[in-house]
Amino acid sequence: MCYYKLRAMRNQDTHKIDNDARLNMFRMYATGSTMKEIAEYYDVTETSVRNYRKKDSWDDRVERIREKAFKKVEKKIVLDTAVTTQNTLGIIQKFKDKLNERLMNIKPSSIPVNLIGQIVAMSEHETELINKLKTIEDTGPVSELSDAKLAMILGDVDE
Repeated sequence: MCYYKLRAMRNQDTHKIDNDARLNMFRMYATGSTMKEIAEYYDVTETSVRNYRKKDSWDDRVERIREKAFKKVEKKIVLDTAVTTQNTLGIIQKFKDKLNERLMNIKPSSIPVNLIGQIVAMSEHETELINKLKTIEDTGPVSELSDAKLAMILGDVDE
């Protein structure tokens, strides 16, 4: 039989992969299936799968999907961090309020003078810490602040 006639017959017998199947091939690829696994599942050659991968830009699509997923995760982390910071500030403020309430109930003659000074200094330090944390929160997401900006807010360096 003539080579061209045999080739034409093969082309008639081969089944074309429809768009739904190609989309499912991409899904398999995106979730970690190998070219061989995809080819076996759809009863096509690995070369065909590689051609679909190239023609349909599977690698670029997977990268775009990953970028979107990373952005969603990053946004969630920033929001969770803000909520956690707010909760932490609330806990610190409650602790400070309780400490101040206890200080008001202590009779000055019942404790040494130097201990009163230490407790007052500790309360002032907590107030300063709360104000610094509020400044950080007001400045924006912590992940977007430079180390220098954080150090400046926390008072580690002078600008």
